[in-house]
Amino acid sequence: MLSQSRFATVAKLAEQQGIQIGLARQRTDGEMVRTLPLASIQSGLFVGTNIDGYLDYRNQIVVGSWRWIEELDLGLITEINAEEAYQNFDKTSWAISLSQWITNILLLTITILNWLRQAQIERFTLIDPLTEIGNRKHLDAELARILEDVKRSKLAATVMMLDIDKFKPYNDEYGHLKGDKALKLIAAALEVAVPRSTDVVTRYGGEEFCVVLPYTDAEHAKVVADKILSEVVALNITPSSKAHHSALSMSIGYYCCEPHDELEPLMCIENADKALYQAKAQRGNVAVRFGTAELKLARA
Repeated sequence: MLSQSRFATVAKLAEQQGIQIGLARQRTDGEMVRTLPLASIQSGLFVGTNIDGYLDYRNQIVVGSWRWIEELDLGLITEINAEEAYQNFDKTSWAISLSQWITNILLLTITILNWLRQAQIERFTLIDPLTEIGNRKHLDAELARILEDVKRSKLAATVMMLDIDKFKPYNDEYGHLKGDKALKLIAAALEVAVPRSTDVVTRYGGEEFCVVLPYTDAEHAKVVADKILSEVVALNITPSSKAHHSALSMSIGYYCCEPHDELEPLMCIENADKALYQAKAQRGNVAVRFGTAELKLARA
């Protein structure tokens, strides 16, 4: 009996030669019996291979490859116990399956990690690096989405423009490091005053911020504006000598976006910005709604 590797080689050679599957059984008297379908005849050789398993003269299931040479009236057969022959095959098949499974898991992991990395990169592009709140790009995307929702839901939203009072003199007097620290503290205070997950708090640029409040009418916007002014004053940041108030403060202009209005992002920001100028003209620390002279003074 030849080794498994030799048998595999013989079987492979037969396959490469285009040999059909043949069947051989060896009787107890040693006579080789060929059973149809016969293998193809090449140079007087009858060659057959069976890898499905058959009973040998010991009544054991084997797999084999055989040849019959007419001129010599001689037959050769290579057989191996079928269970033994396929034992390594099963191990190999299991190893291949495991390898494929591991490869798929690794590919899935790499895909997820790449997606998370891309999401993190995208997130960084939407975050102001100094204050760690949303930036202009984030504002543009969220404001457009919220205004579309106003049209669908028929519920108002409010856009607020905010500016730190006398911040340039503050920077000139105390330096940019303290200015940066003040910006961080005020950004954090805005997030405290505007706690809903649906609200949008962003740094518009320099000492300006923008807040967007979905599902918020003018009445509720006043409450939020009052809360913002109070939170900023409560930081008790010493202002510049040119300030009108005892602590660093903000001015707020806000515009209530009604469903029946022309809801364009730029127009909403411009209207809120016009109200902000009215608030700045009132020496700051106030909130003004667009289109009115009504002031919302900060609580003491």
